[in-house]
This record gives sequence, structure tokens and C-alpha cells, in this order.
Amino acid sequence: MTKNKMWQSLNHVIGVISQCDVILRCKDELFIGLYYDTDVADSPVVVCKCRWDFNYYLTKVAEINGIPCVDNQPLTRALYEEVKEGDIIPSKYIRSVAVVYSNLEKFKNIKEESSFYEQLNNDALAKIYNLEKIVYRQVERRYFKKKKICESLYEGDVVRYFTEELRILAEDNALNFRTFHSAAYKSDEFYLETYFEKYDLDFWQLVFVSEKDKKIYVGSKTFFHLFDISEADVALGFIKALVEAWKSVLWRDAQKFIEEFEINPRLFDIAQNSITTMVEMNYNQNGYEYGFDFDKTCAMIYLKKKEISVEDKATILALAVQPITKGNALVKARKGPRMFEVLITYNEFLRHPDVFKDFIKEPKKLTKWNFWCKEMKYKQEKFEKKFQK
Repeated sequence: MTKNKMWQSLNHVIGVISQCDVILRCKDELFIGLYYDTDVADSPVVVCKCRWDFNYYLTKVAEINGIPCVDNQPLTRALYEEVKEGDIIPSKYIRSVAVVYSNLEKFKNIKEESSFYEQLNNDALAKIYNLEKIVYRQVERRYFKKKKICESLYEGDVVRYFTEELRILAEDNALNFRTFHSAAYKSDEFYLETYFEKYDLDFWQLVFVSEKDKKIYVGSKTFFHLFDISEADVALGFIKALVEAWKSVLWRDAQKFIEEFEINPRLFDIAQNSITTMVEMNYNQNGYEYGFDFDKTCAMIYLKKKEISVEDKATILALAVQPITKGNALVKARKGPRMFEVLITYNEFLRHPDVFKDFIKEPKKLTKWNFWCKEMKYKQEKFEKKFQK
């Protein structure tokens, strides 16, 4: 496997680890992630599996994300060999998997509903960590677009180098700094962390140096990047760029998100019911078919774009003789049915309900961070069942 493919594959695994209920392990050889949604399937699903030398790194990521890891060699090996990613657990392994799940804390009280504020907090954190992923990916693209791998590769003591430089970086940015050494795995871990108790929010960077495979892994809850151990200078520069993005963008926007998402159950019910009523009335008056996706922080509304009118058809026929470009109306017409995806936070709706009411009458592209709209290809599954043919 090439470095680039390995990086992409590992990123895929890290991306789904946060969705897992539990990680099954077979020593350090095999790694299986399971997820169980009782509303979707009758059995847990294998969402990720891998067989890499750096399963120890993945285990650390799982632990930091609060995902329990269970050592069960026979079960892990059997699932790895017989079940594909995305498939449910075969019936012959249900009992063994059920035993694992019966010991998971989150499933001991599965019938007890979380409080409104617990759900609100979970939904808010999901939005913020998605923001973290977006911000860090932007940093990644910018950094490696400008930065070329240095021709003179680093030949010093990488562990000592990171220990000294990351400690200074932590002190300069008021971050907690921790290090761990594993003689068994020939590896060193460096953590740059900060925690905000008021919001139960934490951000961290993990730098994992593996002498065994001569790699440096830089990652967080939401992303990962791989370096050869000789690229220590480049890796350090990348870490500094991530910390700078956290200071200048991520934490500022995270606070803005949290303040915007704060709402009590009564106002939440009023906002959600009002949005539902307005969208249904909009269908009756203006013909926009609709769908909803609500969580405790915001509402996602789907509106089917109206069919082309006689006047628009005439315009498109006139455009047919013009050169076809990406933004050409003819091109859009040929793509088939379209829809609008509209997101609005409940507090923004409560501040300006009439603005929302008028907007859905004639939806168009909008880029306000807490009230946005984009046009896309029509997806029937997003709409209410009465509109699905």
C-alpha cells in the first residue's frame, strides 16, 4: 500500500471510529468497529476493520473518543475474515456479540431517553467537531499547497525534537502538554490539549511517533495526517499551523456556535412547530414539496424546486444555441429534478420568523452561517412519504 493510499484508508477508519459503539481487537493485529442502530437493523453492523501495524494508534484514538475497546481474539478474527464493512453480524455470531454489547454502559439503559439538554449538548458537540474537521482540512490544503517536503531530511533525535518544540508550543498557547512512552511498541505520544468545562468541550492534537514503522502520525478527533519520520520539520510546521487555526478560527467560531445553540425546551418546541406549520402552509400556497430533519440545534428543511414554467422553457430554448457552460441554465435543466437544502438555527428563526416565512416562498442560494440554503440534485428520500412516488 502506498503512503497516500494508506493515509486515505486510515483517515476513513478514524472518521468512523467516533460512530462506533465498541472496538473489537485481536492483539495488535486486527481491529473491528461495530455500530448498532435498533431503528435501522436487527443486528450490529461492521463499520470499519483494518489489519495494520498502527492498530495501537487507532486504539488510542478510540480511547480518547470514549469508544470502549474489547479484546476478543476468536470473535475479532472470525468477523474480520467473514464479514465485510457495512454488513450486519451473521446470526451465528449474534450471541457472542450480544455478550459484548451487554457489558457496554451505553446499552445498559438503552430504553431511558436522554434529557433535552443532554441531547442538545450532543448535537451541539457534533456540529462543533464537524467544524473542527472543516477548519483543519482547510489548513491541510493550504499548508501542503505552499509547503514542499524539504530536500534535506531531518536526521536528529525526533523524540527529543518534538519534546522540546511541542512543550514550547504548549506554553506559548496556554495548552496542556502530556507525553507517554511505550517501550513495547517503540513509540512516543505527545498531546496538546485544552478543555472548557462550561461547554464540556475539548480540543486536542495527538502526535504519535513510531520508531517501529518510522512514521509520525498527527491527528485529532476528526482528522489524521501521516509523515515519514524524516519529515519531522514539516510535521512540526503543520502542527503549528493547526494550533494557529485553533486560536484564530476554531475556538472563536465554536463559542459562536454554542451561544447560538443555547435554547430551552419550551422555545425549542415553539420554533420547531412554527417551522413545520410554515413549511406545510408554503406547500399548500406555493406548491413546494418538503421534508424535515430536526435535531436540538437547528432545522434542516428540504424543498423541491418547481418544474420549469413555459416562459423558462422558452428562455432555455434560446440558450440552446449558446456555448454550454457550468452555470448555464440549459445545463441545470438537463440535470433533472433539483431541490433546496435550507438550514436555520432555532434562535435565528425566533429572531426573524417572517424572514424565514418569506424566504421559503422563493428559495435561493444563501450563505449566512446560521441560515443558509444551497441548491442540489433532488433526493427523494429526504422528503415526506406523501411526496415519495
